[in-house]
Amino acid sequence: MISLSPPEPTDWFTSGFWRLRRSKFLAGSQYALDRIRPHDGGVLPGETSTLGERLGVSGLPVPVYTGKDPSGPLAPHRVLAMKALTGVEVKDLDPSWPDPAAARAALHKLFPGILSPPRFADPADPKTLVRLATEGIAAHRLRRNGSSGFVIDLTWLRRFPVRHGLVPYGARLLLSEDLASVAVEIDGCAHRPGDPGFAAARARFEASLLAAVTAMDHLLVVHLLCAGGLILALRAGTPPGHPLRAALAPFTFNSARMNSAALDVLAREGAYLHRLFGFTWPGLSALFAEGLATLDLRPVPERLARAGLADRLSDLPFWEEALGWWRPLARYAHRLTDELVEPSVAASMLASLEKVTGRLESAHDSPKAALAERLSILLFEVTVGHRQVGNAAPYVQDPAWMPVKLRPGDPERDRCRKQDLVQKTVLSFLSSRQRAPRFADPIAPRLATAAARTAWLSLDRDLGAWEEGLSARNARRRHPYEEITRAKVSTSAAV
Repeated sequence: MISLSPPEPTDWFTSGFWRLRRSKFLAGSQYALDRIRPHDGGVLPGETSTLGERLGVSGLPVPVYTGKDPSGPLAPHRVLAMKALTGVEVKDLDPSWPDPAAARAALHKLFPGILSPPRFADPADPKTLVRLATEGIAAHRLRRNGSSGFVIDLTWLRRFPVRHGLVPYGARLLLSEDLASVAVEIDGCAHRPGDPGFAAARARFEASLLAAVTAMDHLLVVHLLCAGGLILALRAGTPPGHPLRAALAPFTFNSARMNSAALDVLAREGAYLHRLFGFTWPGLSALFAEGLATLDLRPVPERLARAGLADRLSDLPFWEEALGWWRPLARYAHRLTDELVEPSVAASMLASLEKVTGRLESAHDSPKAALAERLSILLFEVTVGHRQVGNAAPYVQDPAWMPVKLRPGDPERDRCRKQDLVQKTVLSFLSSRQRAPRFADPIAPRLATAAARTAWLSLDRDLGAWEEGLSARNARRRHPYEEITRAKVSTSAAV
């Protein structure tokens, strides 16, 4: 049973969180499957704006849909309660708990009954960084490092300014070819386990990772570009009542209202992400612009080839499972396009998508084939991609993981800052407590057309056939895969 009684005494921030908690803003799992409804109608005046307009920065002309959601509206007073943060000065407070154990005990008192279990038993163990890079929240950013192993390169974050008194972000995690050793590189200097600077380097890598995954991979790419682009393509690129709208309704569920709320609550000057991380507002807005400029959405097999990972899938649990997910989702996208989409509609949808994601490379000349490929990418991102980058709660709620701001001095103290830990714990509730439909749910009978129901049942069979070998694949690995297990049970069909 989840307790809804706030602890006493408490600070103003936590008190505000519990007022929202009691109003069921974060209750989760409240949506019946009959709320899976297609987006009807076109795009009306006033229902779109641009990222630049919403973020208050120039140079971001990407359109975003902020109109009505078929799932119903998000209560305005709940959004306003969080938007009110923008009127409070951004401060990086210094008080901390003495160590992770004390911090963890205090968090359990502040948030009784609703914290996630620790992700790994010992985050400080260097082997844990290997698991972080191959199956954890960093795995989708893993790349070959020439002939010298693997790398997760976040040095580019060094370009974005941070507030006074804070250490800049930016680091590289280096893994050996056999995945047996790790190092963290800061400003060209490699720090290895046992080195005096390793703890600070590890903290800087983790903080950089969380910033990149939260702001760019999760909010910008998965939510605003992929889910938002899919909504705009359906509303602007298909006629009202088109059967594709019903077939893709599970993948657009609740997205419009959550995206609109995220722009108000998370991505504004003085709002949540600005407070949580150490970037100045110009630095954070430049980070969003960087995400648009470097966007690289490709089919999963192409990503594996370009990253140099295709020959090592058995050692890289996230990517092997991602490829297993890709195949059924791609077949579903091609089946829908072949059976439900006319060439003129395909061309219209592609034109709408290009306004959001830009022109993506494709080997296909026909609009239908190109649209099928593009839909495959979007469906993958709003399901498996979202699961990967949105599954941060066990990391951010554990004081041994993921500092969000770094000061000169003791890196372990940065993990235990009271303000940082409370705010990133609340962020995990804001980003993960709204349950979306899952593939395990009986979705097919809820879909509006016979074609949509038939296609979904085919997808369900494909996923079931792929899932049968999951236990055997895990058994041969040096450690089992934990991030996306029991595919039909654990992964949501939409953001």
